[in-house]
Amino acid sequence: MNKDENFRNNCANCELVSGKMKDYSFKIGFEKNFNYSVFQPYFALDLGFRSNKFDGTSSNINPILNAQADISNVALPSNQVIATKEGFTITPVIGIKINPVKQVSIFIESNLEFFYSYERQESVPQDASNIRSLERFHKTEYLLNPVSIGIQFHLGNKN
Repeated sequence: MNKDENFRNNCANCELVSGKMKDYSFKIGFEKNFNYSVFQPYFALDLGFRSNKFDGTSSNINPILNAQADISNVALPSNQVIATKEGFTITPVIGIKINPVKQVSIFIESNLEFFYSYERQESVPQDASNIRSLERFHKTEYLLNPVSIGIQFHLGNKN
């Protein structure tokens, strides 16, 4: 993913964040079929790496703070925000494949991805002080994919 994002951070009237989001993911895995009939239940395991970076600005949109800033003639500065998250994933998968013909498989699967990451969030106000704040975290996240449906085309030939 490589696109521009705009969202409200923490609450509806707190901050408006906008910037560029880049997200990359690489996976490698294996699959074990329990039988080789028309209906094939299987188990799979994927190992991967995921990298996410956000580079943008954060602006205060709280109407009460903005009114106070207008009264005191002090503009609220926006913040330059850089957040990166990188980590490893492990994903057990369970599913079933249906082979209506030799060259095509239709699959239905479910998985739970475990994501262990290191996250770094840097914020710098765009004012005269430019005091940098830096926060670092180690996180474990669980990403649930209850149902995936797809089709596979088999180009090889087994004899």
